[in-house]
Amino acid sequence: MPVDFTKYQQGGDELPSDPRVIFATLPGRARGYLRDVQGQVLDAWYERRRERDIAIKMNTGTGKTAVGLLALQAASMRVTDQPCM
Repeated sequence: MPVDFTKYQQGGDELPSDPRVIFATLPGRARGYLRDVQGQVLDAWYERRRERDIAIKMNTGTGKTAVGLLALQAASMRVTDQPCM
């Protein structure tokens, strides 16, 4: 399900680069909730986002795919100011 960035573009606001803000823009049911470990990993990644070659290591079943996609979307917003599709 795509993320709706039109509310940022219409108001002249910058597109979000924080993965937690991007997660909050997901529509209701698709959003669900972030698990504690997902939030911790996203926070740690966000602090180090300007470094190269960061690996994310998480246990099985902890939501690596969601974390990876949110980090990728956040990184693409920082570089291009356009949503990654």
